Amino acid sequence: MKDMKERLISAEAFGAHLKKLRQLRQLSRREVAGQLGISESAYASWEQGRRDPGIADLLKLMSVLKIDPRELFWK
Repeated sequence: MKDMKERLISAEAFGAHLKKLRQLRQLSRREVAGQLGISESAYASWEQGRRDPGIADLLKLMSVLKIDPRELFWK
């Protein structure tokens, strides 16, 4: 059972959370985008909340950032 202090990241907060995870790993947007095989502007649009990554992109993202789903979707 989840710790009661943890909660699912809202769609509105996902981009900021994604940016924080990337920065904690000291990676640039360009580095992450390159490892994902997408443009830097496409990746930036996720962090800025203008677009959402698809499921395949989320799976790759977890691999690139070396995180599990809980870390990506819960705070």
